[in-house]
Amino acid sequence: MLAARSLPALLFTLSLLGCGPTQPEPGSVVIPDDDDDSSTGDDDDTTAADDDDDTTAPSDLRAWTVLAETEVLGAGSVSLGFRAAAAASFSSGEPRPFGDPAVWDGLPLPGAGLHPEAFTDDEGCTLLTSTDPLDPLPASDPVGGVVNLVPTTAAATLVLADAGGIYTWDDTVALGATTYSIGIKGGADWPPATLEAVLSLPPPATGFLQGPGGAISNLAVIEFRWSELDDPGGVEVMMFRWTTANQTAWAAVRCTSEDDGSVFIDASSLAAGNGDITVTVSRAGWVTDGMQAGGRAVNAHLGAIRSVEYRLTPGG
Repeated sequence: MLAARSLPALLFTLSLLGCGPTQPEPGSVVIPDDDDDSSTGDDDDTTAADDDDDTTAPSDLRAWTVLAETEVLGAGSVSLGFRAAAAASFSSGEPRPFGDPAVWDGLPLPGAGLHPEAFTDDEGCTLLTSTDPLDPLPASDPVGGVVNLVPTTAAATLVLADAGGIYTWDDTVALGATTYSIGIKGGADWPPATLEAVLSLPPPATGFLQGPGGAISNLAVIEFRWSELDDPGGVEVMMFRWTTANQTAWAAVRCTSEDDGSVFIDASSLAAGNGDITVTVSRAGWVTDGMQAGGRAVNAHLGAIRSVEYRLTPGG
């Protein structure tokens, strides 16, 4: 509150200059202050003394989940077993780019090249090396002791435990279902929620030219083939090789293509490597939009990846 004590003297001076008669003292003058006090009950927002009567909308939610199944093949395409794993992270705020995540072992994630931010339907290859930075999965806010991946058919629920900021699960099994929902108990900014049937595994690639257990002499121009299914998500072929005998450095060629049955690969950068070449052929289903939880938009990178892995022996 400000008392206008000098106002009469000012009006008297103005009247001598022909600016009008002296006005009576108006008394106390109150300068408005739009700092609300939520404790008085007249606040229209949730923050007192913030000079802002607007209600601040809650930020959007973020979700990262990767579910991957890999079948390992030996010579003659005989199955040597399966590996399956899942990882998830949840938080809030602005969307984050997908990047090139190293989810489990610090190596490139199979199927990452088929993410909508990376896959353009055009055939192309990229060289990756151990000196290139890969992105860890962002740390998660706590959303309950576990996160559940619930199958839409009769199969076991996958229970992802909190492993130091990331929810993870893995086993040496084939997955019991092809479609899973994500069940979040809630916590921090995340409400309890179920993201229905958002992880859907495509069928595995089959029918390879340059197949399991074979030898490969020409790394410069390789026509790699598989049996096409015309999957709109495309196919990724990754050729990986350690470049040091102690397996501390590596190089990989990642190629993506429409699911048309063929891709041309220049793998000459692997010629100076050490040991066999590991080939991983992946199809993937990525979901990135169209989801809500508790009435809030979910900015997501949700991937269901099915891969086939085998070895080729360089020669010649």
